Amino acid sequence: MNIEIEICVKLENFDEVKPQLEKIGKFIKKIHQVDTYLNPPQRDFMSLERPVEFLRIRNNNNQDFSFDYHYCHRKEDHSKSHTAELEISISDPTVLKKILESLDFKEIATVDKTREVWECSDFEVVLDFVQELGYFMEIEAKKDLGGIDQTRKACHTFLKELNIQHSGFSTQGYLSSLLEKRK
Repeated sequence: MNIEIEICVKLENFDEVKPQLEKIGKFIKKIHQVDTYLNPPQRDFMSLERPVEFLRIRNNNNQDFSFDYHYCHRKEDHSKSHTAELEISISDPTVLKKILESLDFKEIATVDKTREVWECSDFEVVLDFVQELGYFMEIEAKKDLGGIDQTRKACHTFLKELNIQHSGFSTQGYLSSLLEKRK
Protein backbone atom coordinates (compact mmCIF):
# COMPACT_ATOMS: atom_id res chain seq x y z
CA MET A 1 0.00 0.00 0.00
CA ASN A 2 1.20 3.45 -0.90
CA ILE A 3 0.48 6.57 1.19
CA GLU A 4 0.03 9.71 -0.92
CA ILE A 5 0.44 13.16 0.59
CA GLU A 6 -0.27 15.93 -1.88
CA ILE A 7 -1.92 19.29 -2.43
CA CYS A 8 -3.66 20.50 -5.56
CA VAL A 9 -4.35 24.03 -6.79
CA LYS A 10 -6.34 25.41 -9.71
CA LEU A 11 -3.94 27.45 -11.82
CA GLU A 12 -4.61 31.05 -12.77
CA ASN A 13 -1.92 31.29 -15.44
CA PHE A 14 -0.61 27.97 -16.72
CA ASP A 15 2.10 29.63 -18.83
CA GLU A 16 3.90 31.10 -15.81
CA VAL A 17 4.38 27.73 -14.12
CA LYS A 18 6.75 25.96 -16.54
CA PRO A 19 9.52 28.60 -16.38
CA GLN A 20 9.46 28.34 -12.58
CA LEU A 21 9.71 24.55 -12.71
CA GLU A 22 12.49 24.66 -15.32
CA LYS A 23 14.61 26.68 -12.85
CA ILE A 24 14.34 24.17 -10.00
CA GLY A 25 13.27 20.85 -11.46
CA LYS A 26 13.52 18.33 -14.20
CA PHE A 27 10.82 17.46 -16.72
CA ILE A 28 10.17 13.69 -16.60
CA LYS A 29 7.33 12.91 -19.01
CA LYS A 30 4.05 13.94 -20.57
CA ILE A 31 1.19 11.45 -20.54
CA HIS A 32 -2.47 11.23 -21.47
CA GLN A 33 -4.52 9.60 -18.73
CA VAL A 34 -8.09 8.43 -18.93
CA ASP A 35 -9.53 7.35 -15.58
CA THR A 36 -12.80 5.41 -15.51
CA TYR A 37 -14.38 5.49 -12.05
CA LEU A 38 -16.68 2.74 -10.83
CA ASN A 39 -19.10 1.98 -8.01
CA PRO A 40 -19.37 -1.52 -6.54
CA PRO A 41 -22.91 -2.95 -6.33
CA GLN A 42 -23.04 -2.99 -2.53
CA ARG A 43 -22.58 0.78 -2.00
CA ASP A 44 -22.39 4.14 -3.70
CA PHE A 45 -18.99 5.79 -3.24
CA MET A 46 -20.48 9.10 -4.37
CA SER A 47 -23.28 9.15 -1.77
CA LEU A 48 -21.20 11.22 0.67
CA GLU A 49 -20.83 14.98 0.27
CA ARG A 50 -17.06 14.43 0.27
CA PRO A 51 -16.42 10.92 -1.06
CA VAL A 52 -13.57 9.03 0.59
CA GLU A 53 -13.36 5.91 -1.59
CA PHE A 54 -12.58 5.60 -5.27
CA LEU A 55 -12.24 2.63 -7.59
CA ARG A 56 -10.83 3.26 -11.06
CA ILE A 57 -9.33 1.80 -14.17
CA ARG A 58 -6.46 4.03 -15.37
CA ASN A 59 -5.29 4.17 -18.97
CA ASN A 60 -1.84 5.76 -19.47
CA ASN A 61 -1.15 6.57 -23.13
CA ASN A 62 -3.11 3.48 -24.28
CA GLN A 63 -0.21 1.27 -23.26
CA ASP A 64 -0.07 1.06 -19.46
CA PHE A 65 -3.19 0.16 -17.47
CA SER A 66 -3.92 -0.16 -13.75
CA PHE A 67 -6.80 -0.98 -11.44
CA ASP A 68 -6.78 1.17 -8.32
CA TYR A 69 -8.58 1.55 -5.00
CA HIS A 70 -8.01 4.79 -3.07
CA TYR A 71 -9.20 5.67 0.42
CA CYS A 72 -8.93 9.37 1.39
CA HIS A 73 -8.29 9.94 5.08
CA ARG A 74 -9.91 13.15 6.28
CA LYS A 75 -9.20 15.41 9.25
CA GLU A 76 -11.87 16.46 11.75
CA ASP A 77 -12.66 19.54 9.61
CA HIS A 78 -13.20 17.15 6.63
CA SER A 79 -10.14 18.43 4.75
CA LYS A 80 -7.95 15.79 3.12
CA SER A 81 -5.10 14.43 5.22
CA HIS A 82 -3.64 11.72 2.97
CA THR A 83 -4.67 8.89 0.68
CA ALA A 84 -4.02 5.17 0.99
CA GLU A 85 -3.65 3.61 -2.44
CA LEU A 86 -3.76 0.04 -3.68
CA GLU A 87 -2.83 -0.34 -7.34
CA ILE A 88 -2.20 -3.27 -9.66
CA SER A 89 -1.15 -3.38 -13.29
CA ILE A 90 -3.59 -4.96 -15.71
CA SER A 91 -2.95 -6.16 -19.23
CA ASP A 92 -6.48 -5.94 -20.65
CA PRO A 93 -8.79 -3.21 -19.31
CA THR A 94 -11.59 -4.22 -21.67
CA VAL A 95 -11.84 -7.67 -20.11
CA LEU A 96 -11.65 -6.20 -16.59
CA LYS A 97 -14.50 -3.78 -17.42
CA LYS A 98 -16.61 -6.70 -18.72
CA ILE A 99 -15.93 -8.70 -15.55
CA LEU A 100 -16.88 -5.75 -13.34
CA GLU A 101 -20.02 -5.01 -15.39
CA SER A 102 -21.01 -8.68 -15.02
CA LEU A 103 -20.69 -8.22 -11.25
CA ASP A 104 -22.97 -5.11 -11.39
CA PHE A 105 -20.26 -2.49 -10.97
CA LYS A 106 -21.48 0.79 -12.48
CA GLU A 107 -19.43 3.41 -14.24
CA ILE A 108 -19.64 6.80 -12.49
CA ALA A 109 -17.71 8.96 -14.96
CA THR A 110 -14.49 9.27 -16.91
CA VAL A 111 -11.83 11.89 -16.22
CA ASP A 112 -9.65 12.70 -19.22
CA LYS A 113 -6.44 14.62 -18.60
CA THR A 114 -3.08 15.48 -20.08
CA ARG A 115 -0.35 15.40 -17.46
CA GLU A 116 3.21 16.73 -17.31
CA VAL A 117 5.37 15.23 -14.57
CA TRP A 118 8.27 17.17 -13.05
CA GLU A 119 10.80 16.11 -10.42
CA CYS A 120 11.70 18.87 -7.95
CA SER A 121 13.89 17.62 -5.12
CA ASP A 122 11.60 16.02 -2.50
CA PHE A 123 8.47 16.66 -4.58
CA GLU A 124 6.81 15.44 -7.71
CA VAL A 125 5.01 18.31 -9.42
CA VAL A 126 2.29 17.47 -11.90
CA LEU A 127 0.71 19.94 -14.30
CA ASP A 128 -2.70 18.70 -15.41
CA PHE A 129 -5.11 19.86 -18.06
CA VAL A 130 -8.40 18.19 -17.17
CA GLN A 131 -11.12 18.15 -19.83
CA GLU A 132 -14.10 20.28 -18.70
CA LEU A 133 -12.23 21.60 -15.63
CA GLY A 134 -9.06 23.38 -16.79
CA TYR A 135 -5.49 23.57 -15.48
CA PHE A 136 -4.24 22.30 -12.12
CA MET A 137 -0.98 21.69 -10.32
CA GLU A 138 -0.44 18.86 -7.84
CA ILE A 139 2.51 18.80 -5.46
CA GLU A 140 3.17 15.38 -3.96
CA ALA A 141 5.87 14.54 -1.45
CA LYS A 142 8.07 11.71 -2.72
CA LYS A 143 9.01 10.67 0.81
CA ASP A 144 8.02 11.13 4.44
CA LEU A 145 9.20 14.55 5.60
CA GLY A 146 8.42 14.12 9.31
CA GLY A 147 4.97 12.53 9.44
CA ILE A 148 1.74 13.28 7.62
CA ASP A 149 1.17 16.80 8.99
CA GLN A 150 4.80 17.90 8.52
CA THR A 151 4.92 16.46 5.02
CA ARG A 152 1.71 18.26 4.10
CA LYS A 153 3.15 21.53 5.50
CA ALA A 154 6.29 20.97 3.40
CA CYS A 155 4.09 20.72 0.28
CA HIS A 156 2.46 24.06 1.19
CA THR A 157 5.86 25.66 1.83
CA PHE A 158 7.14 24.44 -1.54
CA LEU A 159 4.06 25.92 -3.24
CA LYS A 160 4.69 29.30 -1.56
CA GLU A 161 8.32 29.22 -2.70
CA LEU A 162 7.19 28.69 -6.30
CA ASN A 163 5.19 31.94 -6.07
CA ILE A 164 2.57 30.69 -8.52
CA GLN A 165 -0.75 32.46 -8.99
CA HIS A 166 -3.63 30.11 -8.27
CA SER A 167 -7.32 30.41 -7.53
CA GLY A 168 -7.25 28.31 -4.40
CA PHE A 169 -6.81 24.77 -3.27
CA SER A 170 -8.78 21.98 -4.83
CA THR A 171 -10.27 20.21 -1.82
CA GLN A 172 -12.03 17.56 -3.84
CA GLY A 173 -10.65 15.35 -6.56
CA TYR A 174 -11.17 15.74 -10.27
CA LEU A 175 -14.02 13.22 -10.28
CA SER A 176 -16.06 15.10 -7.64
CA SER A 177 -15.31 18.44 -9.32
CA LEU A 178 -16.40 17.09 -12.68
CA LEU A 179 -19.64 15.62 -11.34
CA GLU A 180 -20.41 18.88 -9.52
CA LYS A 181 -19.84 20.91 -12.68
CA ARG A 182 -22.13 18.63 -14.68
CA LYS A 183 -25.08 19.10 -12.26
